[in-house]
Amino acid sequence: MSTTDILPYPKRLASNLPMEDVVALGGIVGARQVQTWARNRIAEYKGYIDTLVSILNSAAPVNTLPDELLMKIFVAIPRLSWDEAEWMWSLGLVSWRWRSVLLATPEYWAQGLWRGLDPYNDLEQNHLLPLFVERSSPCPLHLDVLSSSSDTDYFGWEAFEGHWGRISDVEASVDYEDDLRQMLGRIAKLKRLERLKLAVKYSISTKDLGLAVWKTKDHPRLGRLEISAPVFCRAMAVPSLHTLILEGIIGRTIKSLPDLLRALKRCHALTTFHVEIEPERKSTTTLPRLDVVDLPKLRELKVTSDVSGTRTFLSYISFPASGARVELLVLGPENDDPQQPVLPDILPRPLSAIYMSPMIDRLFVQSNAKYSGALSVSVRGYAVECAERLRVSPTLFTCDAGGLLRLLEAFSGCTLTELVLDLRHLANETDGVFWARFFAALPDLRRLQLLSPTVESRATKRVIAEQFLVALRNSREEGCGTSLAWVLRAGTGDTSELERELRDVEEVLKGHADSGGRLGRLELYVVTSQPDSYGLQPVDVGQVATDGTASRLVIRAYVSRLEHAAGEVFVGGGWEFEDENWSDGDDSDQEDASSDTEMDGGQVELDVA
Repeated sequence: MSTTDILPYPKRLASNLPMEDVVALGGIVGARQVQTWARNRIAEYKGYIDTLVSILNSAAPVNTLPDELLMKIFVAIPRLSWDEAEWMWSLGLVSWRWRSVLLATPEYWAQGLWRGLDPYNDLEQNHLLPLFVERSSPCPLHLDVLSSSSDTDYFGWEAFEGHWGRISDVEASVDYEDDLRQMLGRIAKLKRLERLKLAVKYSISTKDLGLAVWKTKDHPRLGRLEISAPVFCRAMAVPSLHTLILEGIIGRTIKSLPDLLRALKRCHALTTFHVEIEPERKSTTTLPRLDVVDLPKLRELKVTSDVSGTRTFLSYISFPASGARVELLVLGPENDDPQQPVLPDILPRPLSAIYMSPMIDRLFVQSNAKYSGALSVSVRGYAVECAERLRVSPTLFTCDAGGLLRLLEAFSGCTLTELVLDLRHLANETDGVFWARFFAALPDLRRLQLLSPTVESRATKRVIAEQFLVALRNSREEGCGTSLAWVLRAGTGDTSELERELRDVEEVLKGHADSGGRLGRLELYVVTSQPDSYGLQPVDVGQVATDGTASRLVIRAYVSRLEHAAGEVFVGGGWEFEDENWSDGDDSDQEDASSDTEMDGGQVELDVA
């Protein structure tokens, strides 16, 4: 029986086959033989298809990339959590080339260990941990999210046996003393450790924690240590430390300062030091006579405590005050009793150069309602080229006239040429007479910035500007080199409030001109967004998010009316301010797209989107 008898339409079914297959099929007898022949041809053609697909894919653009570039792409893939471990592993199944490149890229597998030691991970994912550890060799391991648990049923540290020398970066969190003891024992094995962040959630004494296993010679590369303040001790004072952060839920006690100072004596390379010291609420600890610890390379110091605790600690350390940045976060009193100026009382006499140095030429003063609704004042001092040297928050716990004047006395040794004020909340006694006294205490002042964007501060800004200009006339330092920057508040879709404040500006400058004065430069910055009393605040007009539409209104309607009293009028507007430029409170230079237009009586700089 031929295929003609088996197949009802043999010609039509075989018409798409090559002629040689049609001929071969026509000579086959029997249905079973036809099936056998067809299966063999199918297997052969599948092989052809696989080969053709491979040829097609090899010519795809992604497969023409050099291996080196493909490696960089794999390393740059963002990792959100260890939950992606299965997905990361599956990339090797895409093609033989991807698998070979991934196996030759240890950095890819090292990044997959981001949460490898989290005891809350699913065991189905943790089974991949040994695979990732092995394939990441010899890449240094950065374990940025790491939790400790006494529960040994989870994969964790066991996967790193034989790889301890590769771990250079660890971030750990422990709850109890047993966890901390186990963690310290494991850390003792990390000979290549460069950075350690160890958070302790509860109060733990360092006694009997097995700190004998911590040998300073075992960590010759440790440069950065962030650890809960009470846990740090002399055994951890590695000579290679350049950054030491002692913060957390609980700070050091005054009673423990001798131990802390003995540990700091071993940290000769320290450049950054942060510490929290618990205030003494009821009793006063008498410390034994202690030697002053010299930190010759210290460039950044942050102390969080009350006035007494901060002053006590600072009395026992010395560092090059002329080149260091000092931040003091002052904890307020528990009761409602007013506490008078933090400066100069908080700094011992040897460190008075921090705020008395003539190098400080710029002062930023801000009032806020931070402590239980009570007004307080914070201050920042800047040296040449706007490098911040001193930050004290708060400097006054009560925002009254007397306190502000005493605050200025702390900077009497400085040559203050620029003052930035963000005074949204002030006592009623800060009137024109007060501000006249205030500016009389600043004989070198040449530039004033009024940053407050609130409607409530409008009248205060007018009084301050008037007395600043009076002080300029009295000092006979006018014209070139003098400037006033004024932040104006405009409502969204309503210009009435803006127009009222612009009339304030116009009247203030007119009064200045009528008295024979002339301002070198006037800067106007228009904002429409609602001020945030609790968020991050700009510390310079260059960081203010201005409104382009409102700024153009000012240019059209008011510049010509202000030119008679200022050599230059600058209107900033039309760009949005990004958080990263000011999250740390530092000044950031902004490049303004500006054009200069000559007008009668002076130059007008327009900065408009």
